[in-house]
Amino acid sequence: MDILLFSNAWHEQALARQLAWGVAAVSTVLLFIFAALNIFGKPEPNAPPKAAFSGRMLLPFVAFGAWGLVVSFHHHFSLPVCISVGFASGLAGILGSRFVMPLIRQTLIHDHFDLQQADQSTGKALKTIPPHRNGFGAVHLNVREAPFAVEAVTSGKAISPGTPVRVVGIIDEKVVLVEPIDEDGPASPLTPS
Repeated sequence: MDILLFSNAWHEQALARQLAWGVAAVSTVLLFIFAALNIFGKPEPNAPPKAAFSGRMLLPFVAFGAWGLVVSFHHHFSLPVCISVGFASGLAGILGSRFVMPLIRQTLIHDHFDLQQADQSTGKALKTIPPHRNGFGAVHLNVREAPFAVEAVTSGKAISPGTPVRVVGIIDEKVVLVEPIDEDGPASPLTPS
C-alpha cells in the first residue's frame, strides 16, 4: 500500500492529498465508464451539435486535474504550483479527450456503411418480410462492409427466412426494398428479361 499512496500510511497524509487521491480515483472510474458509453453507445438521432465547451468536458478536467494534484503533492511542490499543475493537467485532459475520443471511436467502430452501396446486391432473408410494405423484416447482404442485419421491406408477396433476395431499391439510410430471387428465371416483373 506504500507504493500506491506514496506515503507510509493513509492517516499520515494531509487532507488535501487525501482529497486529491479520492477525487482522482472516483473521477477516473467515471471517466472510463463515460468513455466506453461514448465510444460504444448509440448516437442520439436528433442530438444538437456539440458546443465548444460543454458539461461533458468537466469530467476529463476533474480527473486529469486531480491526478496532476496527486503527482505534484508527491513531489512536495508549494500549494500554488500544485494548483497550477492540477489546472494545466485538467486542460490537457480536455484537449486530449476532444481529439483522442473521435480517433478511438473511428478505429474501434466500423459503421461507415452506406446503403447506397448495397443497390442490386444479393443476400438472404433473416426474418420474415411482410407483404406489400406492411412491415419490416431483416436481410443479410452479401456485401463485406454491411452490418449483419439490415431492415428490409418488399412490395410483393411475403418473403420467408432463408429465401435468397436482391436489393431493388433504397428506402432510406436504414431500410432497403428487396424482392426474392427466382433461381430458374428473372427475379420479378421489375427485372428486365
